[in-house]
Amino acid sequence: MNEQQTLWQFMSMESDKLLSQSLQHIGLTFISLLFAIAIGLPLGILIAR
Repeated sequence: MNEQQTLWQFMSMESDKLLSQSLQHIGLTFISLLFAIAIGLPLGILIAR
């Protein structure tokens, strides 16, 4: 990156990589959310009793 790039130029040049990495991030976030719900909901019900 010898010349200064704007955000829009970077996004247009790397759009395929940005899309795949964004989808990967959303997938990882969704999986961790499911784990948190699977562990936290039963624990919360157990503690409330």
